[in-house]
Amino acid sequence: MHNGRVRVSCIMRKRAVLLLIGAALSVTVLAVLLAWSGNCIYPEGPEYDAESRARIIRTAIQYWQAAHNQVSCPTLEQLIAEKQLELDPGHTANDPWNQPYQLRCTDADVIVSSSGADRRFGTADDLVVPSGEVRP
Repeated sequence: MHNGRVRVSCIMRKRAVLLLIGAALSVTVLAVLLAWSGNCIYPEGPEYDAESRARIIRTAIQYWQAAHNQVSCPTLEQLIAEKQLELDPGHTANDPWNQPYQLRCTDADVIVSSSGADRRFGTADDLVVPSGEVRP
């Protein structure tokens, strides 16, 4: 019996050591990837900024819908007032061209659109999140 307990204890210790080694390797790989990604060139410019903001707004709307058990669209002002969307100091909830985002909520999805650089919806430079969605 004593030999059985020692054997189980030894196996458990080996598993714990392997788990710690695996965790250490995971952290190391993650640190290397983060350091490497910092050296990559990320897309920049107003189009990228508009799309990033639209994704953030879309996520905030989805959280708001879940919290309120609704599929309707809140306004950006509601999201800000209810702390679902936080703006950096000096920023507005508008796109980089200082135009309001268009929000559309359906039973199946949330679509956030920017009119783009020409400031007119329905043109080729419109940005729509999720991409591939068609504006009405």
